[in-house]
Amino acid sequence: ITFAMTSSTTLSLGVETIITYMRRWLAVVMVLVMGCLAPRRHPPTLRIQIESRFSSYEHRQFLEALPALRTLGFNPVEVQQDQTHDVVIRYWDNLDPHSKLIGLTTWDTDYVQIASARVASEPQLRAIVLHELGHWLGMNHVCLFPGERPTCSTVGYGVAIMNPEITLDHVQVYTNLDILEFRRVWGRRR
Repeated sequence: ITFAMTSSTTLSLGVETIITYMRRWLAVVMVLVMGCLAPRRHPPTLRIQIESRFSSYEHRQFLEALPALRTLGFNPVEVQQDQTHDVVIRYWDNLDPHSKLIGLTTWDTDYVQIASARVASEPQLRAIVLHELGHWLGMNHVCLFPGERPTCSTVGYGVAIMNPEITLDHVQVYTNLDILEFRRVWGRRR
């Protein structure tokens, strides 16, 4: 299937890619819809699987970060390798010596990737997993200042989990700007 992006560019996607993309978004929408139908004191469960390739220390850091998802209206629960999951946190060997990436989310998958060997601090490790899960939920970058990147969200500027660059002492909770970005994507239901 080919989409015309502008008069001079096109985007071609295979049918399997489109189906995978639609399944992923359907899963997120179902989590959100079920949360809207349930009483407020029972937020929708987000089942998160953490790959076993991470060290026990890294695993513990992820578990300490995940409760921040409650700010977006989710109840994060770790599930084991053989259980049904919504998203997997995968270990990523980013072997490109020129790359500065420490996290990656591909839109048509049920996982986020973390290059924990490139992470330099606990706050950075916690922030990157929340940042990538934010992308998995459809959130865009929130820039620190106007013009930082051409593709940033329109919700405002300042410190946020969804900042394009995750610093060594980065914030480890979703800020008001992150919440605004989440609501921009999913509406005010959350």
